[in-house]
Amino acid sequence: CGAARKAARAVFLGSAPTVRSPHRGIEASHVKLGCAVPGESVATYGDALARLSDRATYLYVNGDRYWYGLSPSISRVARDLTDRWLTTGIVELDAAICDAIRRERDRGDLAGVHVAPSSSADIDDDDRVRLVILAPGKPYIPRTEDSPAELLARDIVERRGSSP
Repeated sequence: CGAARKAARAVFLGSAPTVRSPHRGIEASHVKLGCAVPGESVATYGDALARLSDRATYLYVNGDRYWYGLSPSISRVARDLTDRWLTTGIVELDAAICDAIRRERDRGDLAGVHVAPSSSADIDDDDRVRLVILAPGKPYIPRTEDSPAELLARDIVERRGSSP
């Protein structure tokens, strides 16, 4: 994106002399002025600056001032940690929830409790009452045709494993 590249250069060149000053950075209006070309919309560079502030690792923002630093910005570090947790932490959390439920041994009057079955083959097919607890990764999504919980529940009720 040419506008983002221009905005990044303007921030770099405009903020370099202010790195050690108490008012570091360059104002957004000066970045736009540094990028503007007759006939182009200045708003394009404001949008590019907003995208950069969301995505750039070393770009710092304080109010209306932008500058580059030598270490990743705290917002970027937080976003990276969040992304990492969302990819690995959710799986670990789901497993911990299922393990906690499995440790509960009291079934009451039920013939069995099945925690997070991957398919209908994991559930015995007989006439006794069983409780099936679906995994957290199989949520029920109302008013949709392909709700993961509903699809798995339908599979469990209609067939056992590969037999109808």
